Amino acid sequence: MLILFTNKSVQSNERKNHLDTIKKPISLNEIKELIPHRYPMLLVDKVVDHEPSLALFVPDSEPLKFYQAIINHCEREVLLPGGLMALECHEDFMEEVKEMIVSCDGFSNIEIIVDMQGKNRHVIAVKNV
Repeated sequence: MLILFTNKSVQSNERKNHLDTIKKPISLNEIKELIPHRYPMLLVDKVVDHEPSLALFVPDSEPLKFYQAIINHCEREVLLPGGLMALECHEDFMEEVKEMIVSCDGFSNIEIIVDMQGKNRHVIAVKNV
């Protein structure tokens, strides 16, 4: 979800960057005016319209397939020691994802973060040094 704020007295051609201009949420049309875009790749387009289903969906029998791949990739290759890995998860799978991270022994300070609705939503971990 993207929420931008603006003060109606600030014109779009003025390039101001101060917190005192933040006043109220703006509409989708105002967002389109502020953020550069080009057809057909508008910011508001749905990912499913542009990505192959193989990249977006996993078999029902393997709902955590991508999480295991991401955890392994971070542990072995892309994340530097001391780096933070943060994953967003469905609350029903949070404990399982946390256990995947614990079982690989490559991370510490593993925590579950609660979202604004009070649901377990994110799991974070620091790669061991």
